[in-house]
Amino acid sequence: MDVSNKIAEKARELFFRHGIRSITMDDIASQMGISKKTIYIFYNNKNSLVEHVVDKEISENRSTISALLNDSADVIPNLLSVIINAKKLYLKFNGIIYDLEKYHNLAYQKLNFYKNDFVSCSIKNTICRGIEQHVFQNDFDIDVISAFFNQSLEKIAIDKLQVQAVSSFDSLPIYYDLFACLLRSIATLQGFELIGDLKKRIVL
Repeated sequence: MDVSNKIAEKARELFFRHGIRSITMDDIASQMGISKKTIYIFYNNKNSLVEHVVDKEISENRSTISALLNDSADVIPNLLSVIINAKKLYLKFNGIIYDLEKYHNLAYQKLNFYKNDFVSCSIKNTICRGIEQHVFQNDFDIDVISAFFNQSLEKIAIDKLQVQAVSSFDSLPIYYDLFACLLRSIATLQGFELIGDLKKRIVL
């Protein structure tokens, strides 16, 4: 790994652990045992470093979701994959979202664009395939439902619904139940069966 990527990895580790505002370029340099001048060779300022970290997180999340979608034509598991992986990203950024919005607005806008563009489009495209396969009904506004699913996902990820068993919130069966509640609202009878089949595989 080259020096530029090592700096970005250390910055990512410190930002997510301690928050962006509380970490200075001096902190990053000290943690790495290098001079601050070395960091400025690769990154003009803290803003550019934050943007690089956000870009990398988005790129990795996009690659993961794209690979999963390309792997299977089964719309129910595909939607679950999109939702779970997008949730991981939302949850990761939850602790630093205030710092991003207030002090690094361009990075904040990039994250929002990713959520509202790629994630929403992935959800929408999968729902469209589900309609073609008669897994989902066709009597609703796809744009509205896709946005609703995405916003519900973000809300769940950030608030964790204040569930009592917070320690088990990230377990796949728990997340499946939340996911299934959304999907059943648009599913056909065939879709209901597929949702049930997926739950059996997850529980087993």
